[in-house]
Amino acid sequence: IGLTRGVTYSASNAYLDGLVLWRRAAQAAGTSIQWGPVSDVGMATKGEQHGSSDFALKLVSPKQVQAAFQRLLASPPGPASVLFARADWGRFLEQMGAEVPVLLDHAGKAEAAAGAGALSAYSGMSASQVQDKVTEL
Repeated sequence: IGLTRGVTYSASNAYLDGLVLWRRAAQAAGTSIQWGPVSDVGMATKGEQHGSSDFALKLVSPKQVQAAFQRLLASPPGPASVLFARADWGRFLEQMGAEVPVLLDHAGKAEAAAGAGALSAYSGMSASQVQDKVTEL
């Protein structure tokens, strides 16, 4: 929770995560979605600098949010909690000043994907296969 001005978001997300787990235990539907900073709306229109090159979390467009939400609705129930964000996970961990094991795993994948051979890993794949592969990361 070490991000400035993020405590209320963290507390709200933790509550929603718990609510969804409780609903799922009762065989009810639910998914908790944590969105990264979105351009053109909310704090992005009020001069906040979220998503600038100085931050680990980058802005996503409203169109990207809409596409992700449509994909989530069209798929069978997945995990109880989903994160949709563009991030430099290595830098995020540096800015937090903490080690979060699940993020360390993603930071390593992101660094590997940024390597010179990353694009060749997607050659010969259809657009939907590439999207599925990228979504796994």
